[in-house]
Amino acid sequence: MLACICTIPPDDPAVWDMLAAADSLGCFQVESRAQMNLLPRLRPRTMHDLIVDVSLIRPGPVQGGMARAYLERRAGRAPVAYWHAALEPVLAETLGALLGLDQDVHPLALLRPQLASQGIATTRDVGTLPHGARVRVAGRVEVVQRPGTAKGMAFATLADEHGLVNLVIHPQVYPAIRSVLRHAPVVVAEGRVQHAHRVVHVVVTGATAGEASPLPVV
Repeated sequence: MLACICTIPPDDPAVWDMLAAADSLGCFQVESRAQMNLLPRLRPRTMHDLIVDVSLIRPGPVQGGMARAYLERRAGRAPVAYWHAALEPVLAETLGALLGLDQDVHPLALLRPQLASQGIATTRDVGTLPHGARVRVAGRVEVVQRPGTAKGMAFATLADEHGLVNLVIHPQVYPAIRSVLRHAPVVVAEGRVQHAHRVVHVVVTGATAGEASPLPVV
């Protein structure tokens, strides 16, 4: 006879033992091969651990190096570090690693006065700028695409606390910023605003990791 899930307590040791052994085939969100490889390393024992486990196997944390950073810090093989002291309240529970968009949002909001002082716009500001205006915008890269049919063009989506902005990268620019787009937790992109068919893009001329002025690690 099958047991109702409502009768299984949230702290049932048998469930956590099953997950730690990667016996998760058929379990929603943790049944992929990547999750089966991760579960024995993370060995979740609480719901928070499980949320982190699911968050780690996503393009952002994997491509940005946050998945590896979290696992190394959790195992005690690397120190917990923050880009800035103001981010500690937001990132403390994930050991300084950015694992979700809801965390992107908060660090950028905390740093917005400093970003604004450097002339870095929000994604919301970009939509109000005229065609051809120069702009610098900061955020987390959510996706990078380089279709084979696009003749070397690349496209990315940048997210901050206000929303998203689309980036267009020409073939001659992409090689120089590829590593930043794919690995930096926060990217500052510079370029010109383009209005086309009622859609606003930033045609990128350059990009750097973090802020224009690097934040100290504390």
